[in-house]
Order: sequence, then C-alpha cells, then structure tokens
Amino acid sequence: MDSIIQMYFVGCIKINLKFIVILVILLSNNGSGLIAPVNVDKSNSAKLIIEHEKIAQNQSSRQGMDYGTNSINDEYMMELPVTVPSSSSSSLSSTLNINKTFFMSSNNSIVTSQVGSVVHLSCLVHVNGDETISWIRRKDYHLLTVGSTTYSSDERFSAIHYNETGDWQLMIKFVQLRDNGLYECAVSSHPSISLFVHLEVTESRAEIDGPIEKFLRVGSTLRLTCRVLRSIENPIYLFWYHNNRMINYDVHLGVNVTIEADNKFSELVIAQTTVNHSGNFTCAPSNAASASNVIHILNGENTIGLAAYGGAAGDSMNAKNQSIYVQTLLLLVIATYQFISQLQIS
Repeated sequence: MDSIIQMYFVGCIKINLKFIVILVILLSNNGSGLIAPVNVDKSNSAKLIIEHEKIAQNQSSRQGMDYGTNSINDEYMMELPVTVPSSSSSSLSSTLNINKTFFMSSNNSIVTSQVGSVVHLSCLVHVNGDETISWIRRKDYHLLTVGSTTYSSDERFSAIHYNETGDWQLMIKFVQLRDNGLYECAVSSHPSISLFVHLEVTESRAEIDGPIEKFLRVGSTLRLTCRVLRSIENPIYLFWYHNNRMINYDVHLGVNVTIEADNKFSELVIAQTTVNHSGNFTCAPSNAASASNVIHILNGENTIGLAAYGGAAGDSMNAKNQSIYVQTLLLLVIATYQFISQLQIS
C-alpha cells in the first residue's frame, strides 16, 4: 500500500514539473505581458524535463522519504536566461524621434510672387505636445500670427493650418512690393526652433507696342498690341478700355479684341476708325500694371490745320536761330574792332 502511495506522489511530481517547464516556455515565446520575453533553448528544456524525471525516480527509491514537504533544494532550481531583444534599442530610438518636435520642410527656401497675387508661405512641422506656431516678419520683427490668430492690423495676413500634413501656412493676399523679405516660422518648444522663408516680390506690367501717342486719319485702321511682361502667374483676365469703358465685347462698334489662352498677349483692331475712337486706350491685366496709349483720329480739316501748325512752328524756330546768329556775329565784329584799336594805341 505504501509503495502505491509513493508511486502516486512521484507521478504527481512528474506532471507538475513538466507543466511548469512547458508554461514557462509558452509564456516566454508568446510575450503575453505577464513576464518579459525570454530566449529559451528547447534542447535545454528537454534535458531539464529528463533530469527532473530522474530525480523523481531516485526520490521514489528512497525509504522513509517525507513526501509531505513543500521545500525544493537549491540544486534543483531551474534558471532561465532573460535576454533583451536587439531590436529594442532601435525601436526605443525611433520612439524618441517620434516624440521630438522637428521641421519637415527645408530651411531658407525662396518663394517668388508678384504684386497683386496671393502667396502661401509653408511651414511643415511635426509638433509633440502643445507647442505654438508663430509667423514673424524679420525686417521689423513684427508678430503676424500666433497659432490660427492674426496679430497684425494688416488684414492681408492670416494663418492656415492643415491637420493632415502638419502644414502651418502664412497667407498674404494682394501682395505688395513692401512684402519682400525674410519671414520666420517659430515653434515655442524648449529650446525653441525656427524655419526661415524668403519672399521675393516682382512687379509685372503691361506694354503696348509703338509710341505712346498716335495720329490717324478717319477711316484708317487702328491696331494695338499688348504684352504682359515679367509675369510669374498668368492673369485671370485682360481687359481693354477706351477712356473709362471696357470694350472687349464691343463688336457692334467695330472693335475686335483677341486674347491668347494665357492672357499674356492681346491685340485690339478697329478696321474703320471714326472721330469717336479718339481718346485713351488702356490694356489692363488682372495682376499687372496697366499700359495706355493716346489716339488722335483726325479728319481732313484737322490734318491741314495740324500741318499748318507744324509749319508755323518751323518758321518760328528758324527766325529764332537767325536772331542768335546775327547777335553772335555782331559781338565778334565789336571784339575785333576793340582789339585793332588797342594795337594802334600801343
């Protein structure tokens, strides 16, 4: 009977030892979070199981063994090496980088715009925490925006934030030449960091070919050609004005206007001019300085009068030149007479 009891307890010990070893292996491989992940050599684990089986058999052969004790000798304690995976260091460094505030756009970039257009200065930044983004105009250290709030009295300035990309943009509407210069995107981190953007503003202008003032006879053809120079952005529109009236669509009045697709070149043609076509003609692009010509449409009588005016003006100039010539000659004669008199006296 005693031998049967001994065999029962030995079997229980075997099962418990196997269960403990297998449980440790499973927890180590799965990384369940109860214990730290460990690297276990499966061959060593099998050896430990066999070794404990032998120990149990030796214990069963002993006579008078006390199976009621719960103590385990130190020489039978199993030590499993705990190692930290090598990838943990790289993952830790990447985690630290994610927690930093940094810019995702290049520093000292140059943005070119032209007078009258809308420009966006970009500041891509990864923010960790409650840092605030501010835009500052460097030439006078004027604070323009803080977060999404505009601090400038100039309503042309405003801040736009895109949450998806982390882009904090400074928008300037109706750009002027005075807006040219350096702008700073500052982050209120510790320590603070800044990104700089240089804005270059150019002024586009229209130009009409030929002289500023033209004279035509009634019934002749008027042809004006307008070009937009130094333009970075295409004009949205290009209008022709006769005095204060926009005439792009005055086909019924004999006006024919053609404009290229980019709105940088246009031609105005009036096949049969009349006296009513006299006046100021202006080429006005949407985002460039306009250009003007003065056109004089003259009938026959006005042409004769103009020629007579030109002849009278010429006669007047000739008379003036003759007067100067006579005066110069008279002074020369007087000087010569005085010189001869002095020689005779001496």
